Amino acid sequence: MEKKNAAEVDNEKEMYSSSGELLPYSDKYVPDEELDPTADEPNSSDERYNEIFNKSKHKTRLWSLISFVFALASVALCFFGWIGLAFAVCAVVMSFVSRRLLGYFDGFAVAGLICGIFGVVFSAVKIIIEMVM
Repeated sequence: MEKKNAAEVDNEKEMYSSSGELLPYSDKYVPDEELDPTADEPNSSDERYNEIFNKSKHKTRLWSLISFVFALASVALCFFGWIGLAFAVCAVVMSFVSRRLLGYFDGFAVAGLICGIFGVVFSAVKIIIEMVM
């Protein structure tokens, strides 16, 4: 059996909590009772945080809502060819702009993206049929 020095024994102790659970790798041992799950969350009473968060949330929701409206218009206007295609492309682009500002696809942005893709396909089919006939 191999002997371990004091530093190796201390390192092994740091990998387990007092209840025996394996901790994620860290250089320093933190007892379970000192861990605060809300430590990284911003303080909701901070006025500056709320001002920035609410403005950016509203802006991105607006982009996703506009994307959804344009997508519905593109599906409704897809039988007019180029007009429906223009609305559909705008809907898809606005959906990605909304995702970029918010950080994830919101419900209206997903609906705008899906309907916009349908609008592109239907409008493209209509344009191709017009060219052939």
